[in-house]
Amino acid sequence: SVASNPIVRYVADALRFYFEFHANYDGFYGAFIHDPLAVAAALDRSLVTSQAMFVDVETRGELTTGMTVADPRRLTGRAPNLDVARSADVATFLDRLVERLGGLAATHPNVAR
Repeated sequence: SVASNPIVRYVADALRFYFEFHANYDGFYGAFIHDPLAVAAALDRSLVTSQAMFVDVETRGELTTGMTVADPRRLTGRAPNLDVARSADVATFLDRLVERLGGLAATHPNVAR
């Protein structure tokens, strides 16, 4: 069965952990899956709508050390240094993710457990 495939079990267990975390702390049963979306967008830029903006990491703030700071309205006057994804074609992304993971699981049924 699909549930016996170690790849499917691993992904399901990882997502369940995040679903339960957000249910307990943020009031919704879901997960942010930024890394797979970033990889998908690198492969197909049409999955996201992006905006060029200046982005930096705060290194001296008393409360904000390590925080990523973006300037989407260009208030600082600094030149954009990144394209930041602002929206995504979620349905297409999820369809492709499920398709790819399903294909991986189907072609690697005996992957090391």
